Amino acid sequence: MIKFLRKIRYNLIETGKTGKYLKYAIGEILLVMIGILLALQVNNWNQNRIDKTREITLLEQLLDNFLSNKKNIEKGLKDYEIEKKYLESTIRNTGPEVDIPDSVTLDSISSINYVTVELVFGSKNNMFYNQQIELITNNDLKRALFTFPNYYDDYKDGEDLIKELTISQRKIHQKYISLSATTEQFKQNTFESNFLAWLRDRDFQNVTVDKIWVLNGAKSNLKTLADKNLEVINQLTEIINTEQ
Repeated sequence: MIKFLRKIRYNLIETGKTGKYLKYAIGEILLVMIGILLALQVNNWNQNRIDKTREITLLEQLLDNFLSNKKNIEKGLKDYEIEKKYLESTIRNTGPEVDIPDSVTLDSISSINYVTVELVFGSKNNMFYNQQIELITNNDLKRALFTFPNYYDDYKDGEDLIKELTISQRKIHQKYISLSATTEQFKQNTFESNFLAWLRDRDFQNVTVDKIWVLNGAKSNLKTLADKNLEVINQLTEIINTEQ
């Protein structure tokens, strides 16, 4: 094809047909430009197809992650219900005039723990998470994904405070209770535990009451987080189903 065009160009020059040559030259330039534009269009189409495939793959991965979040949040809400009942039982069995409860209740309130909920892509400082979001073309979904970590941070603030209060509970508990006496691993003489003094300690009761207040706030934030997580799941599901 190139040799054929070159031959035409040569013949026009040789025969002195300058006007026709100029028209031919312009036509040849236009033909080349059209070829370039078509090549760019095909390249853009291929790139868009590759980008769309990458985006769908990312959306499917995100859907799996947020479905995992849903399970973790649901478990966390159930754990908070259990923890709240434990704290209410603890408060009922503490005070200036309480007696030592039965062994089952005593063992229960001696188990001082807190609830933790870990999520995938929960941190707004996760650089990889932010880079992945930039690949998404749906603006509503991008906004939901960008704001999601803020709700997780609100929840985590409450969880961190509960952790601090739990540590305070344990420190007061250990003032009166000999931990080595609770296991057969240690054979040496142990200190005597004073369960009644522990249950009648005002600081322990105050920390426990404070903990249940903070727990109620954390649980409320976790419910909000559950709603936002479900919102992302619904958006992801709708977009994936539309693209397929």
